[in-house]
Amino acid sequence: MSGRPRSGAKRRFARAAASLGALALVGALALAGASCRPSAEETLPAGTLWAGDAAAARRFLTALEGLEQTPLAVAAGDLDRRLAGCRRFVAFCPQGKTCTLATNVTCEPRGTLAAESDVVRAGAGWLFARGDAERRFLAWGDVDASGGVQVRARFHDDSDAAEPWQALLPARSAPAAPVLSERHVLAHLLLRSDRGFSGLGGGEGAAWAERLYGLSGELFAAMALEGTSELAVYAPGPNEQVPPMAVALHVRQKDAAVAALERLVANTQQKWGATREDFEYGGHRGACLGDLDLLPGLAPCYLATDRALVLGWNRLSVAVGLLSPPATQVPTASGLVVRLDRFPAADAFLRDAWRSGGGPAVRYPWSRLALRGSKAKGAYALELRLDPATPAGEAP
Repeated sequence: MSGRPRSGAKRRFARAAASLGALALVGALALAGASCRPSAEETLPAGTLWAGDAAAARRFLTALEGLEQTPLAVAAGDLDRRLAGCRRFVAFCPQGKTCTLATNVTCEPRGTLAAESDVVRAGAGWLFARGDAERRFLAWGDVDASGGVQVRARFHDDSDAAEPWQALLPARSAPAAPVLSERHVLAHLLLRSDRGFSGLGGGEGAAWAERLYGLSGELFAAMALEGTSELAVYAPGPNEQVPPMAVALHVRQKDAAVAALERLVANTQQKWGATREDFEYGGHRGACLGDLDLLPGLAPCYLATDRALVLGWNRLSVAVGLLSPPATQVPTASGLVVRLDRFPAADAFLRDAWRSGGGPAVRYPWSRLALRGSKAKGAYALELRLDPATPAGEAP
């Protein structure tokens, strides 16, 4: 018996191979079609959209209304009244149309927009979307039983524009460990920027800053920046009209960074007739500029640590920024922490310092804001947590 296959077996094998090839081709075409088909998020129209469960949205709005006599509280109250009696809602302002979400609320919505919103919302308490052909921001929010708020968001930016705010977009890599102290801090930003200072290189604001202070892209390049930046605002003390503020620019080469910053100090001294003074604190050396008389308490100083240039509004700002060792936990993403529970005391000190009775003290609905961000899959992913306020009579 011959080992060669019979002709009928050959034909059956050929037909099977052809069938498999056809199935593979159909599958490839199906996958190609699926990849070209817009996602549910991309089907949302350009403009501003807020949609979801009215009860969840109203719990969030009620908290915002606690920021009495602020524009945010007024807008929240208007929306809250429009949602009264609703179970589900959609509020939408098309791109290019002058309107507010409150004037465009639809209760118990039907139709394509409501259906698309529900698909993208995917069970979250509410969905917020804002975008156009180049940029799109989407956020999914929930409020827990204690009043805490969790928001996850995603931002796509396909535009070619370079704008100053883009320096706040987080990079894929985590920032370096912090340098600034967290003691007495009101707000602390720790950021590895995805765009760096590219957005600061053009536009009227950048030209103004360069004329005023001698800032330029070349100066930042000479500083040999590591990529991580910090900004901290600290609680003011008695008679302080401006809260202490410090910035830490992480650097790769301390000597090159100091030389570049001294150029800025010399330029500012020449332009404004300021007085340069040596400054030393905590074993670190730097300089201050006095006699500026531009803003209350402004006498900018810097100190050079092994890892960063620490700049402050004045000597106190730098000293507070280096008052105690920074957090020891290694950061896994860029982030912002705001200690809202410390704001009432800070507000009181500032009112006294400015001799202003002002309006009633603001009641902050949350005790702490924590925001984390990073870049993933061509978009920026954000996570926000608002912790509920400490009940009256309890220690924060």
